[in-house]
Amino acid sequence: MHLTTFSELSEKEVINCRDGRILGTPVDLRLDTDSGTILSILVREPGKICLSSKYRGMEIRWDCIDTIGDDIILVHIAHYPP
Repeated sequence: MHLTTFSELSEKEVINCRDGRILGTPVDLRLDTDSGTILSILVREPGKICLSSKYRGMEIRWDCIDTIGDDIILVHIAHYPP
């Protein structure tokens, strides 16, 4: 088992394995506080700076994450939100 912190996770680039697209970096997590499980990560698009707290980014379900490496997070998603 490898342990990591959210600050370490937020420094990694999220890449979609289906098309090689860089999706961005994690900015938040969605948690189920009853079970203590991570449901999804919220990813900010590369180069996007948002000062509004309403911007949540792209949500990627935890079961779509394939690998969390030293520098990247590999995911498998077929469709992107508009």
